[in-house]
Amino acid sequence: MKQTTIKLVLAFLFILSATFWKAGKTFAQNKKIDSLLNVYQNSPNDTTRITAGLALSRQLLKISKNSEALNYCKEIQKKCEAAIKNNGSATESFYKKNYAATFNLEGNVYYFQSEYQQAISCYSKALKNYEETNDSKGIANAVNNLGLIAYTQGNFTKAYDYYSKAMKIREQINDQTGLASSYNNMALVLEHQGNYSSALEFHYKALALNDKRADKYGISTSLSNIGAVYSNQKNYKKALEYYIKSLPILEEISNTHGLANVYNNLGIIYSEEGKYAEAIKYHQQALKMREQIGDDYGIAFSYTNLGSIYFSQGNYSAALEYNTKALDLRNDIQDSLGISHSLNLMGQCYFKLGQTKKGEEYCKKSLEFAKKTGEKEAMKEADKALSEIYAYTKDFEKAYFYHSAYVTVRDSLLNEDNLKQGVRAEMNYEFAKKEADEKVAQEKRNAETAIHEHRQKLILWGVSAVLGLVLIFAFFVYRSYLRKQKDHAEIVLQKHIIEQKQKEILDSIHYAKRIQKVLLPNDMFIDKTLKKLQNNS
Repeated sequence: MKQTTIKLVLAFLFILSATFWKAGKTFAQNKKIDSLLNVYQNSPNDTTRITAGLALSRQLLKISKNSEALNYCKEIQKKCEAAIKNNGSATESFYKKNYAATFNLEGNVYYFQSEYQQAISCYSKALKNYEETNDSKGIANAVNNLGLIAYTQGNFTKAYDYYSKAMKIREQINDQTGLASSYNNMALVLEHQGNYSSALEFHYKALALNDKRADKYGISTSLSNIGAVYSNQKNYKKALEYYIKSLPILEEISNTHGLANVYNNLGIIYSEEGKYAEAIKYHQQALKMREQIGDDYGIAFSYTNLGSIYFSQGNYSAALEYNTKALDLRNDIQDSLGISHSLNLMGQCYFKLGQTKKGEEYCKKSLEFAKKTGEKEAMKEADKALSEIYAYTKDFEKAYFYHSAYVTVRDSLLNEDNLKQGVRAEMNYEFAKKEADEKVAQEKRNAETAIHEHRQKLILWGVSAVLGLVLIFAFFVYRSYLRKQKDHAEIVLQKHIIEQKQKEILDSIHYAKRIQKVLLPNDMFIDKTLKKLQNNS
């Protein structure tokens, strides 16, 4: 009973400390936002206000406060527009660059809200303004973001072209932050094309750069993306390892969008392992977060994933309902890849509900969208579904054709070379990280050794100085001692001389007294003589 109580107390203390730690992090983050807001509202310098305002917008966007970020972007745009009209302004270039930056940020807001046409319009405006000021870094950012839209809408060829262009510019100007983003984006395209080994290499390169810069936002993104690659390769143990690594970082930086993605991915793994209760819990968490931030793209994925679980449990009506909701959203945001997944799942639902012809129709549409986007995972699932439908209808020729296509795509996604190269990419990253850590540790040891040697020298110099002072002091003390000894000897000698003189004087006095006593009669003799003289008279 006593041990149980102790455990409960310890557990309570742990939860309490964790709560305070998280509250402290939130407080620090809010403090940063408050500080930027204070500068933005109160600085008399217009350029300082604009710089602070853009930083404030980025910070708000990172914690999914999209509408607030958008409001500040709009305000800064107006300030820049007014300043640019003043052609005599000495800081016109500053305003033009920041004017472009506001469109880039505004595009990011619309992207996270799945309003892709508005996002494209903003990124295009940003690109035009960056080109007018020859801002290479800005151009790369805008081009990269246009690639992001193309990728999200399933146009991987176009996305690859945009990403490659942005990456080359960033390599030329040595933009480390931008390069990490480019590596990550290139990896995502390669992953959807089934090239997992190359995807992992790019993800690990991005992770290495993010580690080097201690970029928590980038680190968490890279970790969750690496987990997704391993999940697609059915290496769930490895995928879980990376997802779990990313969670505390995402919580620390309050990245709701990233957290929702990881919860979604954890749900997929638990679903694949047949742990449906855990899977539903994570998918519902992801859905709730995505609804809070208005992420239609993510909401559609959550609907699809929940529909897949109900399909696995044999609840085909519920599965069809969720996938129909997902398809409606994906049509709205023109998500070709997502449309392919939704059509395929709906086709399978209709097939299981006895509507075979409708099931075949939806699965064929799914395969068309998958081939259009070049997404092999979607092609594989559509081929598999069509093979099962034709086998059921005893059209064995078509069943064999689609099954062969399914096996070919499946094997290309899970071939041994992909797995080996994936392991090699991780080993290269771990080796490079270990080498970098060892270099840092060695530099630290060298610094500590140098500090120790410096301290030893200081101690030696200090001891030598003290010893020198002691010797000097001893010299003066000894010299003083010799002087005192000499003075003492002179005093003793003088004393001896004086005593000798005194003795000679005393001896002379004593000698004279003795003579006096001998020469002069004594008192009795005088008295006697006087008495005789008196008697004679």
